[in-house]
Amino acid sequence: MARPKVKEWRNVGVRLDKNVFDMLEEYCDVTGLKKTTVIEQALRAYIGDKKDTKKA
Repeated sequence: MARPKVKEWRNVGVRLDKNVFDMLEEYCDVTGLKKTTVIEQALRAYIGDKKDTKKA
């Protein structure tokens, strides 16, 4: 069987406020999503909204 494709990735190191990190952990515990997935979704939504605002 062929190996599945692995998406290309970059490592990002960030410092988060403890309260923000706690919110992230709680959200991940409730939803069962990985922190990486939640952060990727949040960035796509935030940056997508900003792009839409600049175009208007």
